[in-house]
Amino acid sequence: MIEIYADRVATISNPGQPLIVPERFIDEYISRNEKMADLMRRANTI
Repeated sequence: MIEIYADRVATISNPGQPLIVPERFIDEYISRNEKMADLMRRANTI
């Protein structure tokens, strides 16, 4: 969930457990929604 407020840019939260161990965040990714992730990569927003 992404929340946008008038006094700060955003708060990003995830209610679930990570799909990968936190130590691998920097060099590995797994998406919960691969179609959306692919669309974002193609749009060059990630």
